[in-house]
Amino acid sequence: DQVASIIFDLVDSGQYNFKDIAILVRKNNQADSFTRSLNIKKIPWLFSGNRGLYGRNEVRILISFLNVICDPDNTQHLYNLATSEIYEISSMGEVLKLTSRAHKEDRSLYSVFKDMLSDEDQSGFSSETIVTVRKIVDDIAYYQELSRDNITGFVLYQFITKSGYLKKLTSLESVENSRKIQNIARFFEVIWAFAQIAKHDRVVFFIEHLNQLIEAGDDPPVAEADMDEDAVNILTVHKAKGLEWPVVFMIGLNHGVFPSINRGNPLELPEELIQEYIPEGDVHLQEERRLFYVAMTRAKKMLYFTSAEDYGGKRKKKISQFVLEALDIPEVDTSAIKTSALEKIERFGSDSIESSGHAEPIPDDSILNLSYYQIDDYNTCPLKYKYAHILRLPFFHHTIVYGKAIHSAIEFYYRNKKMNVPVRVEDLFSAYEKAWRNIGFLSREHEERRFEAGKRTIQRFFEEQEQKAEKISDILVEEPFTFTLSRNRISGRWDFIEQSDGYTVIADFKTSEVFQQEKADKKAKASVQLIIYAMAYNARYGRMPDRLELRFVESGLTGTASVTDKMIEKVKEQILHASEGIRKRDYTADPGYRKCEFCGYRSICPSFNSRK
Repeated sequence: DQVASIIFDLVDSGQYNFKDIAILVRKNNQADSFTRSLNIKKIPWLFSGNRGLYGRNEVRILISFLNVICDPDNTQHLYNLATSEIYEISSMGEVLKLTSRAHKEDRSLYSVFKDMLSDEDQSGFSSETIVTVRKIVDDIAYYQELSRDNITGFVLYQFITKSGYLKKLTSLESVENSRKIQNIARFFEVIWAFAQIAKHDRVVFFIEHLNQLIEAGDDPPVAEADMDEDAVNILTVHKAKGLEWPVVFMIGLNHGVFPSINRGNPLELPEELIQEYIPEGDVHLQEERRLFYVAMTRAKKMLYFTSAEDYGGKRKKKISQFVLEALDIPEVDTSAIKTSALEKIERFGSDSIESSGHAEPIPDDSILNLSYYQIDDYNTCPLKYKYAHILRLPFFHHTIVYGKAIHSAIEFYYRNKKMNVPVRVEDLFSAYEKAWRNIGFLSREHEERRFEAGKRTIQRFFEEQEQKAEKISDILVEEPFTFTLSRNRISGRWDFIEQSDGYTVIADFKTSEVFQQEKADKKAKASVQLIIYAMAYNARYGRMPDRLELRFVESGLTGTASVTDKMIEKVKEQILHASEGIRKRDYTADPGYRKCEFCGYRSICPSFNSRK
């Protein structure tokens, strides 16, 4: 409470903004009491820790949904889902009435829901509650059936889109909603990680996997806070490395917390196996002391040390020895500041007020990292850029699945050929199947047709490449590159570079259906991606490539183009235009018929729906 009061006075004096102040914690759970105190003072804050994703309300809703699909009789998860902002049962009294009945009769809430819908006498419930309960029961049946043949990510994506939850978060713009979307995207990353290792990716197996992760203590970090927002920054000491603020509070400076207690190594290695120099003395204490120094040096003007005697245990806590060392005194003359009874009560009446402000523009003299896809998405529609690269909304479409699977097979072919490893077409099929995901297709029959079409494409590619007998040793495959343009760092990967007798060809493989040579050449000449590849090649090797190619694997056609100064200048303008808008954080939608019709985010985009 005292820290919150000091922060309030500092900002109220006009000397500092909220974003000029940081609270550094040694452990994530130390932040809770400080956020409550900041809430009482109506002080906006941002937390950036190493854990906490599964505890976010928006993620708990999704976890409850997946659990209910696996086990509708799980009353705790069904209650959480029914009372969430997705279903929003209007009368909590009626929900509690149903929950109480389930408890008294030793039944699940789901069975009580079903009985209520079948009862002839429903006079005890409002029509709104009856409609919502029926929708919940129907949704459970629908998504259970959907989960039979679809992977976890697709089932969950269908839920957040069909329920209108994702659209609700994107249509009501606020920092809070943006952070919710980013945390949902983080949870999808957990699901994708499971999909990469699971033999059979289905909801029931993912929930089993997730429960094991949680039991083992896994809890990924929440979405990163934007340090440009005008809010007090709360973060761990490790997260603070490399950052600075005018005012820094180091809190919880007690023995056993900072320095933390050394748990020791569970497995001691023989000294002869350790090649690094091991310092003498207490290595853990030395590392903690260095970390303490890092935290201290984050402050530019003012540094506060805080500690407490009482954390709820039987014994009073001692002040950290590092405080005494930093102040160069044998002991600290402390005067405890006690929280009043009223302040203790008010802690539970404060709502979370994580920053609701807007991030400031990115300075022109700061390096901005860009990729071709970011540039292309922004120039297509700034709102699409926001959805894809800031909020990182998951995007499901069968063309993405198909293209990635084909590219995986092509990459496998060239990487092995470059190392003179024999490649069979069956090997390409295996790489193709491994990269395939059954998401975004219109039907099972549609997926099967596209899968077989992909195998035919790979077969044709393999036969053509084997006949060419290229000098595979003179190529680069998926080679990373970076170059700068006016304080913009452009990064990416070349799909394919072929170098022979001083002649260089940069090629990009496309799965789009192009069956006319004229159209293939036109697309190659208009490709911003190829020009960026050429600019990157020039930055590294000091000359432009001799030819650019778009290789359309579906038809076997190759569109070609030569680099001209006019092409380079045009692409530079596009890069700088995107950079200017991104630096201003201008994400205003730029709707258009062709843009919107083929946009994967149109179902949640307010501009598309207003056009309709």
